[in-house]
Amino acid sequence: MPKMLGHTFKSVKFKRKDKVLSLVAAKCSVKIGSIPVIINPLLLFQRICIAKKSDDELKEYLQYELAPFPFSMFTEDGMRKVAKSSLYKAYMPVTPVIEVDTTIHIIDGCFLLNRACVGPYYGTNTIVAFDGYPKSGTETSTKSAERNRCSKQHCNTDILFDESMIPTVSQEQFLPNSFNKKCFIALLQTKLKAHNYNVKQAIKEADSLIVQTPIQLPPSFYSIFVIGENVVMLVLLTAKAREIPNFYLRKPGRGKKEDVFYSL
Repeated sequence: MPKMLGHTFKSVKFKRKDKVLSLVAAKCSVKIGSIPVIINPLLLFQRICIAKKSDDELKEYLQYELAPFPFSMFTEDGMRKVAKSSLYKAYMPVTPVIEVDTTIHIIDGCFLLNRACVGPYYGTNTIVAFDGYPKSGTETSTKSAERNRCSKQHCNTDILFDESMIPTVSQEQFLPNSFNKKCFIALLQTKLKAHNYNVKQAIKEADSLIVQTPIQLPPSFYSIFVIGENVVMLVLLTAKAREIPNFYLRKPGRGKKEDVFYSL
């Protein structure tokens, strides 16, 4: 900034060393004299924590930058992908009593797109909640980064289709494309409504909508089951458990594995 003071925009010049670096371009190295030395910032921080004699000494150490980006959140390739499923270990499975007439099921639309089916298995007392997708590229949601990551992993293009079209690409290539998924959700909503299913779509992400929906239901339903695999809904359920009694997450099994029920 001091180099720009007193100059016009036309006369300002920047050197290559002043260029902003991306996370990928950033290097974990320092120059000692004229020799670049590669360092491990995490290891350096751990050694500082062990060697420090007081908190005041730690404050002095932390005046210097240890890493070009926080390693707890990012790698050299971008944001870390965490295993959210490990949170299931914090909850104990339960065995609820299911009364068909007084039970309602709320199906996670993302789970439905990937492998589930709606039919007599869940009954007609079923609500399907889908994620919303921004109308423009400038609008974002909490899932925007994850959607971008998935789309980069698979080479996919926008596909114009209708219900009579025979698929020409695999599910793994079709669904990561936001345009394809948005059109498919619109088609699926029409079909579900035609069979008298209650369909909802969030403005952005459906997780909070799924957990908020039971609060708006009449008290005639004794048990409420959320169908899906996203452990985030179980975490949100933890916060809402006192407001919604007999509220369960039903995680459908795969192959010979049976369904698992979670609650508080």
